[in-house]
Amino acid sequence: MAYQSLGLGTTAGDGTGDTIRDGGDKINDNFEEIYTLIGTGTALTSGISATATVVTLTSALATTSFSPSSSDGAALGTTALEWSDLYLADAAVVSFGDDQDVTLTHVADTGLLLNSTMKIQFNDDSQFIHGSSATVLSIGATDEIDLTATAIDINGTADISGTLGVTGVATFAARDIHSSGITIANAGQIGSVGDADAIAIASDGVVTMTQIPVFSAGLNVSGGTIAGTLSTAAQTNITSLGTLTALVVDDVSINGKVMVMTGDTDDTVTFTTAANGALSIVTVDTAGAAGNIQVTADGTVDIDSAGVLTLDSGAAINIEPASGSAILLDGTISIDAGVVTGATSVTSTAFVGNLTGTVATVTQNSITTMTGLTTTGALGAGSIAAGFGAIDNGTSNIRSATITAETAFVPDASGGADLGTTSLEFNNLYLNDLGEIYWGDDQDIILRQIADGQLEIKRNTTSDGTYPRLTLSTGDTDIGANALLGAIEFKAPNEGAGTDAIIAGAQVSAAAEGDFSASNNATSLQFRTAASGAATTKMSVKSDGKVGIGTTGPLALLDVSGNNGDGGYVGVIRNDSNTANYHGLLVSTSYDTTASDILTLKTNSANPVTGGTEVLRVTGDGRGISNFTAQVWINFNGSGTIAIRDSHNVSSISDNGSGDYTVSIGVDMANTNYAIGLATANNSVRQFVVSGSDAVGSFVVRAQNGSGSNADTAYVYCTVFGDAGS
Repeated sequence: MAYQSLGLGTTAGDGTGDTIRDGGDKINDNFEEIYTLIGTGTALTSGISATATVVTLTSALATTSFSPSSSDGAALGTTALEWSDLYLADAAVVSFGDDQDVTLTHVADTGLLLNSTMKIQFNDDSQFIHGSSATVLSIGATDEIDLTATAIDINGTADISGTLGVTGVATFAARDIHSSGITIANAGQIGSVGDADAIAIASDGVVTMTQIPVFSAGLNVSGGTIAGTLSTAAQTNITSLGTLTALVVDDVSINGKVMVMTGDTDDTVTFTTAANGALSIVTVDTAGAAGNIQVTADGTVDIDSAGVLTLDSGAAINIEPASGSAILLDGTISIDAGVVTGATSVTSTAFVGNLTGTVATVTQNSITTMTGLTTTGALGAGSIAAGFGAIDNGTSNIRSATITAETAFVPDASGGADLGTTSLEFNNLYLNDLGEIYWGDDQDIILRQIADGQLEIKRNTTSDGTYPRLTLSTGDTDIGANALLGAIEFKAPNEGAGTDAIIAGAQVSAAAEGDFSASNNATSLQFRTAASGAATTKMSVKSDGKVGIGTTGPLALLDVSGNNGDGGYVGVIRNDSNTANYHGLLVSTSYDTTASDILTLKTNSANPVTGGTEVLRVTGDGRGISNFTAQVWINFNGSGTIAIRDSHNVSSISDNGSGDYTVSIGVDMANTNYAIGLATANNSVRQFVVSGSDAVGSFVVRAQNGSGSNADTAYVYCTVFGDAGS
């Protein structure tokens, strides 16, 4: 309501000013508006209080900002009145400086971010921390940076330009490199954790070792003596030796017939010479049987081994009997990774290992084990000839670059073999046109191609009630709200345009409505489509059978929500018998405004949003309007202070004087050719008169008594019939 000024008249008592009643009425109206705006209508509750210098706001809310009167013109709090806490939203930015050159930004759930290469300074500008570049964090101090902790872990290369002083023990997990050498203090020591003074270096450079040194590369001694155990390389001449653990020499001359070498414990090898150059080599093993080699003067060599006899050579081992003589091998012969060549025949009751080259053999009734078979040519003229029988290689493998089957590959029993393993998977499976994949011991399910671009899943069982079923199952063991149980996507991944064109254009998915439990598996079926970017849910079928279009939380069996951009409406109904026109069922998006139309019914229009004949309109306050219902009606008190008891499509009413009222229409009529019906419950009012110059947005009503003079009445009823505006 606008401010109402009191009419004081031109001069005192001239009768042109407001009456006391009218003046008091205006004053009451003005105060009523103030108390309504900043109070309950009868009391002030705005939370505003003030003194000469302080304005107090209780629970003040700002819709935009709090600002000082000028730059640097005000402070938040004082030295005696400090704020308690400051709450900032996610990604909030605190800016410092007249040009906001320094900012502190909140990174949600992570921390605070100082912008660019700005610094956090301590004490003065010589002590700071800042990101000097995108990859370098710099810490600066005038004299010293003091880090105090039980342990300080430096992950990365440490470049120390100055002197490194270590008061405690420096431990290096890797071998350290000193490019300029190491200097030990006079009388200093070098040692290990177990022997700290193993090497001592005197001031004159003399090195003293408390342990026996080991020289892996040899030792050159020009004078003096060597005590302890000596491991040395080849020596030109050693004139005197004590007990040697090991000795390597070029030529040895032994003046004696027997040489004994002792290994671990009592294990020995004894070399003995006899007359005519005979040599005997005898081994003794306290844990097993002995063996020996006898070479007699007549050239006979006898190798007697109670265990395994191994001949190991970096080249060939040649056994060459005289012409016509044989090599007699008595017992089982195992040739490991070797090849027997040049033999005219090999006779044995059993073979272990591989046979290579041309093998001529009599018919074998059974080859019980064959770990490998290699041929220089094909078996049976390019294949394993008919009659060869089954190849049973036990748990071993048959390997080939390409295996060709003329009829089928089959397991040894139903369900007895897999194609591939958990670690050895096949790449691709190729089937010809109309190829079929059968499942089940009785092949009750078939997946097959029925034409180019078409697949069919068929249930072969012919009994009633049998049908194929495709199940999409998730392996998730803890299903939470909105978790997808499965989805079917539609996409064009080979589309040359790329980007949006190759991602899924539509999807049908099943989503959990809440956490699954032993008593809950509520699931929604979601239909998603895309226009540009990822597909989003456009329609949902909930577990309780409710269908939502434009909403994932339908409130009824069918809930259509949203705005399709055509004048604020979301739906139309087509008349299938007349495809040129629609029957309109148009739902407005302005459902929360009582003056707005929320449901409009139209007929006979190619587009009911922009045309057609309106049959019925329902407004937000629940009233139905048509050309046969009142477009405007009002019941008001026209005596004293004008008061509207109830109304429809009325924005306000004005008191023009005694019995004279102007009714303002909320939504204009289509034209001024409307009819007005008037009535009253006051017997003193004999008639109503309209102005005759009514507008589409208002009309004037005058109540008159029996003498034809305007008179106030406490009950006025008006109805207006005509064409509704828009």
